[in-house]
Amino acid sequence: MWLFLLSGEYTVCRLDAGAAVPGWAWGEGFAAVVRTGNEVSVVCRAETVPKERPDGMRTEGPWRVLEVQGPLDFALTGVLAGLAGPLAAAGVPIF
Repeated sequence: MWLFLLSGEYTVCRLDAGAAVPGWAWGEGFAAVVRTGNEVSVVCRAETVPKERPDGMRTEGPWRVLEVQGPLDFALTGVLAGLAGPLAAAGVPIF
């Protein structure tokens, strides 16, 4: 399995549940949005996050992004476990 370190720094933003996905979340590079009943999480390039934070938005970062070379077959098992173990042993947190 090959990993690639994406260029740039990234921020994890947590918005209130039901919040609209902000337009700045879709800037250049990797972006991910996850909506649950409790929050909306956005991972995007750090420089796209506005300096003036919307009410209720919390941020963490800077982070880096590792990309698994793919595409990966949906039937594969153990990919995340295979990555998480060595990263945890090296003291690298994952999100």
